[in-house]
Amino acid sequence: MSYQLGGMAAAAFNESGTLYLTGALDTQALETAWEQVIGRHDALRLRFAPNGASFEVTDPAPLDIALHDLSGDADPKAALAALIAEDGALPFDLTVDRPIRLTLVTLAQDHHALVITAHHLVADGWSFGVILDDFAALYGAAKTATPAHLPPAPSFAALAVEEAAKGVDPSVQAYWTAQHTPPTPLPDLPADRPRPGIRSYAGDTVFSEIDAPLIQALRKAGAAQKCTLFVTTFAAMQILVHRLSGAQDFAIGVPTAAQQNLPNPSLVGHCVNFLPIRCTIAEGARLGPQLQAARSTINAALDHQDTTFGSIVQALDLPRQLNRLPLTEIEFNLEQGGTIDPAGGLDLRFEANAKRAVNFDLFFNLVVTETGLRIEAHFNADLFDAARIQSWVQSYEAILEAIVADAEQPV
Repeated sequence: MSYQLGGMAAAAFNESGTLYLTGALDTQALETAWEQVIGRHDALRLRFAPNGASFEVTDPAPLDIALHDLSGDADPKAALAALIAEDGALPFDLTVDRPIRLTLVTLAQDHHALVITAHHLVADGWSFGVILDDFAALYGAAKTATPAHLPPAPSFAALAVEEAAKGVDPSVQAYWTAQHTPPTPLPDLPADRPRPGIRSYAGDTVFSEIDAPLIQALRKAGAAQKCTLFVTTFAAMQILVHRLSGAQDFAIGVPTAAQQNLPNPSLVGHCVNFLPIRCTIAEGARLGPQLQAARSTINAALDHQDTTFGSIVQALDLPRQLNRLPLTEIEFNLEQGGTIDPAGGLDLRFEANAKRAVNFDLFFNLVVTETGLRIEAHFNADLFDAARIQSWVQSYEAILEAIVADAEQPV
């Protein structure tokens, strides 16, 4: 398991974000609400055996929220950023630690930040949305001493046992084996430094925003090719990798949230199926046909998503390297960002935190927001400087603009 590697290798599995709370904060209600959130969702109370082969669900226990007052600092925002960076590099020991930790930071009298960090084994991106919605409801209820009337939460532990017993569908396994036989070579992206012999897992993040008018135009341009926004932006990622590396046959990893296919999607836990989607770009390809090809590839992959990346790699029996991942080192995701309703007199806003440790060389996580599209570009800091990644983000935006301008342009 990741925690056994220690250091940055374990910290690469941290999922972290900051919940900004504006208004008069009731700290007792906040603590009560979080104790109830953790009590509702058994994934947040898991403790794993040292060999990783089993786990137990621990009983609800009093919550220890770390407290920091930065209101007296000359630059509270910078001090918060330093605290978040330090927290992001701190790994979990899942044999001992609760797999979620909270740090409440006072920035001003009515302005607080709650840094939330969880291990990826128990909380994926979908889970964070469920957790935050539950917290808002439970904080409002605690503040007014009224019931929240939330339905019972589904059990992640029960689902994990059920999935382990089920195994992988042979037809799904056959699809992925055929897709990657022979395996595609890993594309070599231009780097600022040579790849070290052993990964350090050091990472960082570049953030960027795309305004709503371009996204609206992109939806329209994609629809003309019968493509969703996800397919359109994924195709743009294919084109970016091709332009940077010259590769015409490579794989990009795409995480899918299995919760959306469950009877009750309000499940907290690691339910990501990571799909290594093979991408091909023919000589002389044009933007429109490339989008259409991406649509077919994505649809076929989603029809065979009920598997794990580990199962795919194991079936292919690929050789392992200390400094490289099998099949793909590039990840892409598009998710729908949400707003959190005010609760108990507080306005709530959640932002993802920059990564301090990463597993992949490059991960473009796109979030649809009320104002457009946020790009969270996580990267391998052993290889790349932030300035290079920022230039790639700009190149990616230029590809999106090209799709809007003329889909008959060459790739």
